[in-house]
Amino acid sequence: MTITSPAPAPARTPADWELAERVSRHMQTHFPDTTAAASWTVARDERDNTAVVVAGPGDDPTMPGGSYGIHAYRWLCSLRDAGFTAEPRTDMEVFGRPDEQAPGGRARWLHITAWDETAIRPERSIVGLVNELCQKIGLLPQHFVQLDPSAHPPVDAAFGAAVRADTARFAYHPDGGMTVAVYQGETGYPVSTGQVPAWLREIGEAHREHASPFGTWCHLRDTADEQRRGAAS
Repeated sequence: MTITSPAPAPARTPADWELAERVSRHMQTHFPDTTAAASWTVARDERDNTAVVVAGPGDDPTMPGGSYGIHAYRWLCSLRDAGFTAEPRTDMEVFGRPDEQAPGGRARWLHITAWDETAIRPERSIVGLVNELCQKIGLLPQHFVQLDPSAHPPVDAAFGAAVRADTARFAYHPDGGMTVAVYQGETGYPVSTGQVPAWLREIGEAHREHASPFGTWCHLRDTADEQRRGAAS
């Protein structure tokens, strides 16, 4: 391995350094950390011009082992979102011991083998990441339904003028029954079993097979409301 630096190196052409230098620029831009637990080194594998990211140099014995794993995971996600093909490695090859595994089975370095501009994912905000996680575990709407006013009553007419429902939650019972609640913003309103409109029950039945054990959520987009907003503007 050869650490990327301005010093003379045995690379035959600038292209030999291209991937490692790209990784190095990414790390310098996104992780200019200076603490021992967050420090890193980018290196180039002279055998195939792939790149590696290794924690260090430096070691802080007061830091728990999990701290390095947290930083390595941040680096991995960031590199992948930036279009790099990156994999965590638990072997000790980068340290000259290819037949050994890292103590505890934790990844000790990242192997970057390619970069593809078309694989770049737009940077996501913390809010975006939280929303993505919430949707995966069933805490955000998973489906969107466009309500046609000619086929369905406006949502607010179904539940009363005081409730303009924008989201519905369906919970399914082992006996085939279904519980429905509608939400206006973050406030939920349970709908009595005998008062669930037929069109809303139909939506719930359509989503039954996608449901998790916690039920399923559906965003209700009222086209009548959109038409009203369009007319007002």
